[in-house]
Amino acid sequence: MMTDVSIVLMIIAAALIVSSIFVGIYGGKKGVLIASAMLMLGTITFTAGCSARMDVNQNGQGQTAKTTVHAMDLSNGATGGEGVWAYTVKNDGKNEIQVKFKEASVYLPQNWNGKISVAQNDSGLSFYATADYEAYQQEGTEGGLLFRIGMTTKAKDIPIDNVRLIGSFDDNTYYITTPSDVQAYVKNGQPSTEYEQLYKGVNDTVLTMSSVNPK
Repeated sequence: MMTDVSIVLMIIAAALIVSSIFVGIYGGKKGVLIASAMLMLGTITFTAGCSARMDVNQNGQGQTAKTTVHAMDLSNGATGGEGVWAYTVKNDGKNEIQVKFKEASVYLPQNWNGKISVAQNDSGLSFYATADYEAYQQEGTEGGLLFRIGMTTKAKDIPIDNVRLIGSFDDNTYYITTPSDVQAYVKNGQPSTEYEQLYKGVNDTVLTMSSVNPK
């Protein structure tokens, strides 16, 4: 719908601009004034058409895509995510928690249950320490990121720094990235101990057990 509107606006703009040229040439002094007004209106209409088209290109729905962070349910059988990132949780309450996607799995420590949040965007899933993320949000900033899991069909799109390859399935390559800066919430000069404990799990469990699911 929005794509159609943008095209119509751009066609009208083109017609106004072309018409203004003829009016300016053949319309005398009054024609020059009318042509100037038509040219201005054409420019404004063209800009509106480009803006509408840009909004569609950003997320396909006529508005800028926004990432929503929410608490992650890690109980057995819980589901979440969409598309290639749709997942099912397998949790026996004893061993590592498996977050199973269609082609890959991520294993999380048991002590993460009830403490992490997740967000999905075009590039994958981001996992946050909930308490740290919310503390940063109260200050109007971002933080609390533990790691991201991404997928690409192009090797050049894989980040260079702080990355670990999970594996490949058909043409899809899965990888995990960890933040290069401090993400723990800092209060009175002291970083969050909960974030530090959760981040230790990234190194001890997530990075060692994540895998591509067998066919």
